[in-house]
Amino acid sequence: MILNCLPEKFSSQLDSTSIDEIRSTFRGLSKNSKDRKKLLAVFDQKVLQIDLTESPGIPSMTAKKEDASNQSLVTAVLAPEKQSVNQEKLNKISSIHLLHKNNMSKFRAFEKENIKFASSIKKLTSELKKRSKVARKYFKRWHRGKISADRHKMRLITLKRLNTRLQNYKEQKLQEERQDLKTIRSAFEIGASSLTKRFFQLTEEMNSNVVTIQDLQKRISVTQGRKVQNRQTKNGRKYRASIRRAVYYCARKHVPSNNISDVIRYISRMIFKVELECLPSTYAVKSMISEMRTLSTAQAIEAILKSSFVNIAWDATTVKTKHINEVHVNTDIGHYVLDVVSLPGAKATDYVSHIICALENAVSCYCTLNPDFDQSQILSEVKMKITSTMSDRAAVNHCVVKELEKYVGHELLELNCNIHPLDSLAIAFRKLTKAFELENKVTSNLPGNESVLIKVIQTISKLKYKVSSGEPKQLKAFLISKTVDINLLERYVGNRFHVIFSLCGNIYYLLEVLLEYFTNVCEKPTAKHVLSLLQLSTVQSELHVGGLFGKSVSGPWMKCLYKKSSLSNLDSAKILDNAHKTLLQVVERPTLLWQEGFSCFNVEDCKDDPVAKHIQAVPQTGFELELVTRTAKAFQAVMERQLVQYLQGGKLYHMPPERVVLGTNAPVDNMVSESVLGYADSLFRRSNIATDAHNAAKIGYATNKTSDWVENLNDSNIYGIIGKSRSIFEKSRIESRSVQQQICDRLIDKLQQQKQQKEKKEHTLRFAIKQLIQDPDHFFAGILSHDSKISSDLIETAFCIVKSPNSLLGKEFTWKENGDDNKSFHHRVVDCKDNGGCVNYLSMICEIGEDVGKPQDFIFPLHNFLASFLLRNAYFE
Repeated sequence: MILNCLPEKFSSQLDSTSIDEIRSTFRGLSKNSKDRKKLLAVFDQKVLQIDLTESPGIPSMTAKKEDASNQSLVTAVLAPEKQSVNQEKLNKISSIHLLHKNNMSKFRAFEKENIKFASSIKKLTSELKKRSKVARKYFKRWHRGKISADRHKMRLITLKRLNTRLQNYKEQKLQEERQDLKTIRSAFEIGASSLTKRFFQLTEEMNSNVVTIQDLQKRISVTQGRKVQNRQTKNGRKYRASIRRAVYYCARKHVPSNNISDVIRYISRMIFKVELECLPSTYAVKSMISEMRTLSTAQAIEAILKSSFVNIAWDATTVKTKHINEVHVNTDIGHYVLDVVSLPGAKATDYVSHIICALENAVSCYCTLNPDFDQSQILSEVKMKITSTMSDRAAVNHCVVKELEKYVGHELLELNCNIHPLDSLAIAFRKLTKAFELENKVTSNLPGNESVLIKVIQTISKLKYKVSSGEPKQLKAFLISKTVDINLLERYVGNRFHVIFSLCGNIYYLLEVLLEYFTNVCEKPTAKHVLSLLQLSTVQSELHVGGLFGKSVSGPWMKCLYKKSSLSNLDSAKILDNAHKTLLQVVERPTLLWQEGFSCFNVEDCKDDPVAKHIQAVPQTGFELELVTRTAKAFQAVMERQLVQYLQGGKLYHMPPERVVLGTNAPVDNMVSESVLGYADSLFRRSNIATDAHNAAKIGYATNKTSDWVENLNDSNIYGIIGKSRSIFEKSRIESRSVQQQICDRLIDKLQQQKQQKEKKEHTLRFAIKQLIQDPDHFFAGILSHDSKISSDLIETAFCIVKSPNSLLGKEFTWKENGDDNKSFHHRVVDCKDNGGCVNYLSMICEIGEDVGKPQDFIFPLHNFLASFLLRNAYFE
């Protein structure tokens, strides 16, 4: 029984002989004897000591007294009654006790070793704290005998496994953290090296700017310590030249006239700590702006005098019912604007008077700035310098050149812009496509009177550029998602040179993308119409052909001649002649447009152009070849009509050297006029109250770059033009009033002429109708032969009245007196009389707008009524 209660560790330390002796001793004792109970208590205590000694980290509390206590207890147990019988057994027990004593010495050695490793064990126990609670629970149960040693071993094994797994997990995590640290360290080293380089660069920059920083600090300290000073802005009764230059600059930058003084005052006070006492009023500022016009025109005359040959150019446009004309000169130094004003009309006399007035005013301004020169002598010298002209191909411009030749006293070389024929090519292509679509019965529901091709181009352009009727953001986002260059869809601006042909090629290149967009994305009402039109073979062929001509004619034309300062106008003659000859080959062989690198002009082939590669790679059809032939013939006719002077056989194609020199400064195109008129258009639309002189001053000052030229002038020169500028300003106001009066007079004359022509037309028509009433069978044909513009429906109604005059009885109609819309009468026919072939009617009339209760009788012949009816001066209600 006592052996069964011993732990496995204690029993393993006893040999087999000791065990047998203990067994025999306990068998000899009675079961309920006190000696046996005491011996059991001794062994229980001993077993407990051994167990506590073997437990790690728990030192023995009774190690010093165990030998004496055990000896006394054994002697007390085995003393009185059975000493003789059990002496041998006690000897055996003592031997066992000695053996146990030796084992205890070993246990003490083990205990010392356990103390040495206690610190390390404590660290492990902290990591296994959670699991140690479970172990301690079962450990106590094991001590109490409630759990077997085998289960205790299994728990220990499980704890060892968990410990092993924990160590493996820690090693794995440590290895991963080391790897992450390596990557972070490498990245840190790279970043540190780049930062080091940047640091050295910034250090060098800082060292280079040290001197500048010190200077700025000194200036700041001086400025902060400076008190606000008052400074005079006038030199006597005149504002200083510095104030005038500041006003010029503000006006050039479009600062409103009534705000210029406030801007100058605020800048002076905030930046320079200077309070300007008196600054120009709004009227004075406007007077100074007029000085800008004087200075810019004087600068133009100075450029003319420094040149050997001067080309004078002009162009006109209409801006908000005003006919604006600009005049500029092309010199050795550059181009300079002389004047930009509105004219009463577009007659040759208007242009000639404006050009002459601009030249004479400019010479007067120059002589005011340089009083040592004689005005008449400078004017004659300027006339001699002008050797050529530049304008559009209009009959009125030819008349202007002839009048200018009389003014300057010698023959002028009449030149034209060689870019504007592209406008005519675009118009010819539009007419051709419209006729082509009518032949093939292609129609569309899109608004406008243009061809279907132009309507499609306009609609696509509006989708990209107009927020109100298009969807720019959505279309751009779609093109970007398809990796398409959004600049391929250019803004359509009418017939401007190359834009139609460029858009044709680009839309044909993006055809599949646009079809997908109009099918799946676009939600506009016009999407279905555009989609159906883009799917038509006729429209696709027109796009293809237009793109081919854009890559071979209009595009190279622009690239070769547009704004080429290295070429003169006469140098472009041979270039255009070669292009014309190449176009003749296209008429004979339309397949040339599909050859790679083909061009009517000698320009470098753009091999990286994907649009050109695509449209030339698509095979031609018979439909497209026919369209190419027609288009090439139309272009040939345009070139022969507009470039007849520049082609072979023309007077400008081959000229003697002494004549060629006269056009040295004449550019290939007249794009300067286009840019000046565009600037004028923006200024005239910006302000309705700005005068022509005000806008002309800004345009000339900005275009001529007069601000740089004024910097080199003395203050006395600027003061000298004040009086002249005022006189020119007053003169321009008078001319503006005169122009308005002339416009009114011309409008009145035009209306009177139109009225006279209308009355004459109605009189002749009355006489013709009076004759045709006698011959009703030829009434219809006779009216058409007299005026083919009269509607056939009106003639049919009039013919019915002639055949049945009584059908007019009871009818009510309105009749304008002498075609005047402001004076109309309401008629109701009440009677009809035939006086020998002349039918007269009686009607009750009242003037529209008066009391209806006061009608009057009115008799009128049939032919008078029919003449007014056919001319729409009378109509049934």
